[in-house]
Amino acid sequence: MTRLPKWPQPDVIRLGTRKWKLRREYVFYDEELQRLIVIPAGFIYDLASVPRVAWSLISPLDLGEIGALLHDWIYRHAGNIPYPRQPDGMICNEEPYTRSEADDLFRRVMIHDEVKARHRRWAYTAVRVAGWQAWGKTEPVIEPVTPEEMVA
Repeated sequence: MTRLPKWPQPDVIRLGTRKWKLRREYVFYDEELQRLIVIPAGFIYDLASVPRVAWSLISPLDLGEIGALLHDWIYRHAGNIPYPRQPDGMICNEEPYTRSEADDLFRRVMIHDEVKARHRRWAYTAVRVAGWQAWGKTEPVIEPVTPEEMVA
């Protein structure tokens, strides 16, 4: 089996137990749906919304950073993510993500990033069953990145 090249990891700083901040803009191209996702520096998210009671089985850190970041960004916007100006030659679909597409992207990224199969199944099942509770319910929080955070 051919290994897929790794995607660049987001540059994040941990602000607390369940709080992470993106230090630099993160750009991701969803090849399957031909959509460009650009997440601005300063976006604050929870990595993965795993209930604390379940951490003995699966930690938010077990699911990979990229899938959790993309999923949180899309969910915060209820699929209507802001699209930047497209680079020359890149064809991007500007349709909103559906919840199902956002969850599928999360699953695809976890597969690509070689997250353990049982963790992927649990996480994907959880977002399909309970994700409706978070879909568009929280506004995206973007705070300036401070010089201290850049060197931490």
